[in-house]
Amino acid sequence: MTLTTQDQRQVAQTIIAQFGGGMFVMMTGSKNFFHLPQGGVQFDIGRNPESVTRCVVTLRSDDTYDVILYRGRGLKIRAYKTFEGVYADSLRSIFEGYTGLCTSL
Repeated sequence: MTLTTQDQRQVAQTIIAQFGGGMFVMMTGSKNFFHLPQGGVQFDIGRNPESVTRCVVTLRSDDTYDVILYRGRGLKIRAYKTFEGVYADSLRSIFEGYTGLCTSL
């Protein structure tokens, strides 16, 4: 799937909105957002009980998502949990369950 830069940004914005938008960003301390060329978003996460430091969410051709949570800093970052075929309504529960952070009030 080839996406224009505008489409890549739109996909990334949609994913963040599905997580909870501005409230999600504030509640989780997320930062350093990047839209991915294949359609998705990558961002760093603030301190949390599970020590997850990064999240990558990629759009699949069947309108589900692949989610990868990472642990570590610098060159020692490693995949912690990987989920495939996640529906949009499950993104929050996966994030909350594996980071220990709330995504809304």
